[in-house]
Amino acid sequence: MSLKNLDRIFYGIVGIAVIGISTVIFAYFYYYSPEYTTVGYQPIQNISFSHATHVGQLGIDCRYCHYTVEYSPYAGLPEAAVCMNCHKQVLAQDERILPLKMAVDKQQPIIYVKIHKLPDYVWFSHAVHSRRGIACFHCHGDVANMEKTYQAKPLDMKFCLECHKSPEKYIVPLSEITKTNFTGNSENLSEKWNVKANTDCSSCHR
Repeated sequence: MSLKNLDRIFYGIVGIAVIGISTVIFAYFYYYSPEYTTVGYQPIQNISFSHATHVGQLGIDCRYCHYTVEYSPYAGLPEAAVCMNCHKQVLAQDERILPLKMAVDKQQPIIYVKIHKLPDYVWFSHAVHSRRGIACFHCHGDVANMEKTYQAKPLDMKFCLECHKSPEKYIVPLSEITKTNFTGNSENLSEKWNVKANTDCSSCHR
């Protein structure tokens, strides 16, 4: 076999190896993205709670339970006492309410399994977004119709930047932020409120 043919075989093997390795790397990072690893995450909670019943059917406003969402970086989770405001009368004897009663009696918090997680190096404020018309469903999906809560959106940097680059596409009137069916035209609100969604790294990575 000539040296020329050996060179062709060598470079052919190298080319195949490069393509193979590149494909493996691409597949790893593509399928390891939040769209595949976190979307759909639905842990078992200590309290059986249905957003579909409380929000979708009964129409309870998100802010009744997540009462710090407009004033704090964190949306907040309801204490047992908040739940018992209703359940002292409604389904008071239902066995599903027992963990709430025990938590109130023992003055212990309800332990929730966190669903929507951001890395420690990401800074995010619910208050900043909710006060400028970013509706709950944009990040959390149609929670009002979820029997059991799960992560509906990837919440990765690509997802955030889509909104930050064109916030006018996502802003709704403040009266609509907890609803999932707003279909009006609100593009002028970004100018009216002087919304400036930064894309600088330091805006979210602090």
